[in-house]
Amino acid sequence: MNKSKSPVAGYVAFGTMYYEPENLRMISKRAEKQLIDAGLTLINTDAVYGEDKEPERAIKELKSQEWDFLFVNIMNWIDTRGVFRVLHEFRNEPMILYSLGGFTDHEGKFEEKGTVYREKALNNSRWTYKIFSTKKFVTLDSIENCPCLICPEVDRCFMGGQKDPTTCLDLTAWVDPRIEPLPPSEVKNHEEAVNSDQK
Repeated sequence: MNKSKSPVAGYVAFGTMYYEPENLRMISKRAEKQLIDAGLTLINTDAVYGEDKEPERAIKELKSQEWDFLFVNIMNWIDTRGVFRVLHEFRNEPMILYSLGGFTDHEGKFEEKGTVYREKALNNSRWTYKIFSTKKFVTLDSIENCPCLICPEVDRCFMGGQKDPTTCLDLTAWVDPRIEPLPPSEVKNHEEAVNSDQK
């Protein structure tokens, strides 16, 4: 345990061996900078991105000095056995799960990629920008009036079942409104014919 007054944190980052190690180091360094800028002293090790020698190296480096708690940074996909090996070694120490967000490559900014746009806005007498997503959010409008939602036979509706979505005329008419629904007597006759053909 660290004897100084300021908190000292162990720091280990995890990625996968199938990702470029240089990119993992870059992401890890950004995370380390955030933690140092927040006033922490770090005892760190290079990113762990494999299951063989990497976990043992990290364990040895983290044991070389004293720290109060361990920051565990999950950067992207991980090799679980390597992660578990390191975390198991320090299982009796306090840990904080930390994940640096953002791009994992030099892919560019969100705005350049077209995933967000910004608009100038006045906030507390200062100009700033509001960020908006370009993605459309899912609404229930797309399933409004779907006959399946009120169908009494929905529990028996499956491919080849007593009620079959591939032959359901109500569903077909809802999907393509240009198709005029059949009168109930014709629907029943059609369903009976389809069911007898399937037997």
